[in-house]
Amino acid sequence: MDFSDKAFTDAKNYIMKFYDKGEIKETMLWARKKNEEDLLEFLEKRVDEDDWPHMSPSEWQELVEHIYKMREESKPVIIPNKSDTNVVDIEIPRGKDASWQSYKNSLLEKGYSEYDVSGVETSAHAVLNRLHHEQFTDADHSPVKGLVIGNVQSGKTTCMEALITMIAEYGWNVVVLLTGNKNNLKNQTVDRIRNDLVNLKCDDYAYDVVDFSSQKLSLLDLSSDAKRRYIIPCLKQQDNLKDLWDWLNSDCNKKQQMKVLVIDDEADQAGMNGGNIYDADTRTAINTLLLKIVNNESNIPYYSMSYVQFTATPYANILCEPSISSDGVETLFPKDFIGVLNSSERYFGPQEIFGNSEAGGPEGMPIICNIPGEYSGKKDDGATADLGIMEKICKDTKKTEIPKSLKDAIAWFCIATAIMRFRKLETPATMLVHHIHTTGSHNALAEAIFKWLSDVSQTEFIKLCERVYNNQTNQFPKKTFLERCQFYGKHSNLDLEQAILDYPSFDDFSDEIKSLHNQKIQKNYGKKALKYGKGIHICVDNAADNSAFARLTYPDQKLPGITTPAFLVVGGNTLSRGLTLEGLVSTYFSREVKQADSLMQMGRWFGYRIGYELLPRIWMHKAAEDRFVFLAKLDADLRERLAMNAWESPLAVEVSLLQVPGVYKMKLTGKQQAAEETDISFAGVNTQSVYFDNDKTLLSNNLKVADTFIKDLGKPDIDHPGKLVWKGISHDVVWNNFLKKVELKMSGGTLVDLDAWMKKSIQAGKISNWNVVLSGTIPKSGIQKNKLWHGKGKVTRSRKLTGAYAADGFSLNIGVLADPKDWAADIEIDKIKDIGLKKRVEDALKAKSDANGKKKAETNAEKKMLRNELGLGKIPLIAIYCIDKDSEYIGNATDRCSLKTVEDLIGVSIRIPEVKSEQTRLKNRGAGKR
Repeated sequence: MDFSDKAFTDAKNYIMKFYDKGEIKETMLWARKKNEEDLLEFLEKRVDEDDWPHMSPSEWQELVEHIYKMREESKPVIIPNKSDTNVVDIEIPRGKDASWQSYKNSLLEKGYSEYDVSGVETSAHAVLNRLHHEQFTDADHSPVKGLVIGNVQSGKTTCMEALITMIAEYGWNVVVLLTGNKNNLKNQTVDRIRNDLVNLKCDDYAYDVVDFSSQKLSLLDLSSDAKRRYIIPCLKQQDNLKDLWDWLNSDCNKKQQMKVLVIDDEADQAGMNGGNIYDADTRTAINTLLLKIVNNESNIPYYSMSYVQFTATPYANILCEPSISSDGVETLFPKDFIGVLNSSERYFGPQEIFGNSEAGGPEGMPIICNIPGEYSGKKDDGATADLGIMEKICKDTKKTEIPKSLKDAIAWFCIATAIMRFRKLETPATMLVHHIHTTGSHNALAEAIFKWLSDVSQTEFIKLCERVYNNQTNQFPKKTFLERCQFYGKHSNLDLEQAILDYPSFDDFSDEIKSLHNQKIQKNYGKKALKYGKGIHICVDNAADNSAFARLTYPDQKLPGITTPAFLVVGGNTLSRGLTLEGLVSTYFSREVKQADSLMQMGRWFGYRIGYELLPRIWMHKAAEDRFVFLAKLDADLRERLAMNAWESPLAVEVSLLQVPGVYKMKLTGKQQAAEETDISFAGVNTQSVYFDNDKTLLSNNLKVADTFIKDLGKPDIDHPGKLVWKGISHDVVWNNFLKKVELKMSGGTLVDLDAWMKKSIQAGKISNWNVVLSGTIPKSGIQKNKLWHGKGKVTRSRKLTGAYAADGFSLNIGVLADPKDWAADIEIDKIKDIGLKKRVEDALKAKSDANGKKKAETNAEKKMLRNELGLGKIPLIAIYCIDKDSEYIGNATDRCSLKTVEDLIGVSIRIPEVKSEQTRLKNRGAGKR
């Protein structure tokens, strides 16, 4: 049955109501009745009395299964303060006139999937239950403070709006919306609030956006029976916050009627304390004003106050300050709860784009293109190759032509725009060039791009576009999308073969490219009245009034005769956070950034690409690509730890900071004053070597060391068909005879400090000696001797071709090394006497994560539990692989090729058990002190 039909709305609400109350599925399958006869009577009665559609008992049960699965998989992870007394359990507003139901229907009408709307509902409801519901008393005036972690451009604003519509039903009458510190983000957010909430068709409550600079507080109706709810946007700038504080206290009676929710969008930006946390006098001005508003440093109380932070990069929020400052002030630390939002089933985020395959996540998408060159890290040395050309343009645009990689990126932008016009898509098409933060340099880059586009002949440009088109469509064909993105629309039963539009032939849209090139390339389309054309609008974000270029401003309505207006925007910091670039199909990211949260926020290419899924491309240099690959791992690790309830409460939060060889060391965040750097811990580490250099001397040495190490281990304790296992090998032997002598590039952590940590942990009785695994393949009869290694078949792996890795490059990435079954290589299943335990091990060996890694945390938790039950919980595993240098790639993916190295490769996978007392590298010093 088609459960997306609106006719099922009331029936689904009925089921969800009981689900939210904790009713078990087995009971709801019978609608809380005793037998099928009673169930049938119940369904017939609902048809007559409530206009439900006709359903058979089996169809009802199918609907219940559908709802329960959807609710379970869309639930957010919530880490509560277990001593918190504010948590309540109130119902989701389900009346037909409720604001939430009206907003929910509007989301469905806009094309949101039922699964995504369910995720928004469960997330907003989880936050709603943790807000301060009752009136403050003299003894209880501490506001609730929480943190909601989303993904970059992943629908956090939708969750905020859902929360606003839910709290309206429970008496909240004032929402203070902190909209970052840039006007463009504020304007975009306010415009969306007006469209989504002020214009909401609802008979229950109405919403007003209040400009506190012009509207008096005394004019607001804040009485208990009022039907209006007020949303007050405010920039996180000193003057704005001071004016807001004065406005909130301008009418004593009104303030005492305020049930306030402060939503801090982009909460890790601007509002965190950048001063010395041990010196109250150095607290930053914006943070001081936010504390003044939230903690209410006034004799006039609010009716109640709650403060919720939203961000995709929460490191500063967790590491900046303890919950109580040195002078006894309660800070903005999210002491009451931390929530993690699920991503949409049609969202492209860090893991989807850059991959996290070695940890069980997706493979990643081959949409990264290389910008040649590197930064030296020294001011005087500058940059090389295309990066060096970009640097020169910023200094003197008159003498330097834009680099080849930028021309390719612009050509792809024109190709994608032409395809979108060919398909008559009405969304704008955008290209972002992000090289540096200074506006003067933006003007120089825009001028150089304008000059090249103006000078290049149409014949030459069409030839360039055809070459780029052939390269890009070969690099990322539709079949690769279907293989890599099985998560896409899976909960909506989306037919990917039909839904994902394949590339048209070049001839189909080449006339659109000619038309785009023929049109006037617009530098400035008017200071007062914006004028849009069919050509490319070159914009400089945050441009000065006297600039030759205009700022980026999308049309607010359809343009006559233009289906897809084209915007090429050169920008920096003002386009680095929060702001959505519509129809972003080409990004040229040549900037050098070494701070993790800032870099992640610059990923404007994360988000939704419905209708043009195959078109986005990203050009970046190798160091940036490596950092984003690293950030995808860090982000996945953070969310997995939360999902596994690794933290007892927000007051005991610790943040993992991985360090990866080959990736320039990054600072997690600019505001981590309360971070205490603990001894580097390897507890819970699951890492493998996937990066290699095709150097004969290095590879030959690794082979010799590994060969000698295996021989010296003697007779194995277990001889599986494709593996050998040695048990209880001392750490000194593993370290001194092997790990210390080989050169490895590990994917999930440096091994530099492993020796000291292992010795310390073994001495403390937390970790045992190693079990060593030779992980190979089952030898086939007649196999050549040079394809064997210590009696087992060598493994084969292919090269992964991403932006910076060429088919014959010196540096290579194999993507995944480890055999997923290695975690159980030292388990002799036939000797397990407990039948139930034996079956669980067998099931865990068969288990696979969802295509998007949704169940990875559950699978890993089960594996750890099984090892503990089998007495292996303290034993670290090291698996050694010999990879055949002549490995042929026999698949169809265009981003893979044969290995072809000068020598066989020695690869290593390491799994270390959790040590609860020492899990992470950075933690909040004193976060738990009250």
